[in-house]
Amino acid sequence: MSKWTQILKKLPDPARTYIGRNELNQVDCIIPDLPGIARGKAVPAAKFIKQKEFFLPETIFFQT
Repeated sequence: MSKWTQILKKLPDPARTYIGRNELNQVDCIIPDLPGIARGKAVPAAKFIKQKEFFLPETIFFQT
């Protein structure tokens, strides 16, 4: 059983239905910077499957 299958089993039903109907090819990561302004980065979905831990680069906080 692949990691992706194990992850899908833990998701709520609406999320599984959405993923079953649509191709998931990127994940938009949105995090607040120190003043609370939303910053983000689009990451290929396959990257989350390959890695156990995932870190956004610190430079995301310096972008405007």
